[in-house]
Amino acid sequence: FGEVRRLYAEIQRVNPRFKGEDVATLLLRHVDGATSIVDLSVSTQATPDPFAQTLVRIEGTRGTLELAQDYRLTVMADGRRETRDVSPRAYPWSQAPWDLVQDSVVAVQRHWVECLREARSPSTSGADNLRSLALTFAAYESAERGCPVITG
Repeated sequence: FGEVRRLYAEIQRVNPRFKGEDVATLLLRHVDGATSIVDLSVSTQATPDPFAQTLVRIEGTRGTLELAQDYRLTVMADGRRETRDVSPRAYPWSQAPWDLVQDSVVAVQRHWVECLREARSPSTSGADNLRSLALTFAAYESAERGCPVITG
């Protein structure tokens, strides 16, 4: 959706066992005009628990894309609905619920090696990571001030 232009965040601690916040909701306005909502919680009680999966819903002018629990990807467009399994690769050394994380590490390392061999820049860089960290700090600033923060 492009870089984030404005961010509003609410954070809270709902589980007293945590020393810091365990729930955060962010509203992001991107430079291209899109908005996104990020809802994070380590205290949500769900059965079955989707941890460590990331659940995503993207709504656009042509349809909806949803990545649901158990790696079910559904595309809804033009009155049609298509669902497929996009489970991560399970390696002999990996174990649930970490398969997704472990598969992503293998994919990133493979990508970086290819980029080194081909003398090209990787899809993500240290600069990308610094921008992500800046968004984290902006979220804390927004939550503390109780208002949106302009990020770029």
